[in-house]
Amino acid sequence: MAARWSSWLRWSWARCRPSAHPSGPPALAGDMVYVGGVLGTVQGKSELVPGGIKAEARQAFVHVKNILEGAGTSLDRTVKCVVLLSNIDDFPAMNEVFREVFPEAPPTRSTIIVPKIPMNAAFEVECNALARD
Repeated sequence: MAARWSSWLRWSWARCRPSAHPSGPPALAGDMVYVGGVLGTVQGKSELVPGGIKAEARQAFVHVKNILEGAGTSLDRTVKCVVLLSNIDDFPAMNEVFREVFPEAPPTRSTIIVPKIPMNAAFEVECNALARD
């Protein structure tokens, strides 16, 4: 099944796009919404929020929340996240933010340590969530 892109989803993406940095919109396929890699950027700009890993992670999840809500679903319907970290030493701080964002019934998560993330970010996340009926 090919991913669907309704005119409503296009309009929603235009309103909640996290940065001026080129990135793909969320994809709706079947009963899932797929949100590609999201950085902790200042809303509407191609610059990272100041403050390091925790600030970037919190901001990235604000973007994910906005994208999911724009696609008609929500963070509490997230079933899987993939986190990229540029430094293994940031793992405890990332875990702390993840617990803040998902205090109950957190989604399945994979964490991958990579040598470099675009914009020299410390954190990037992608999330998959159940679409609303």
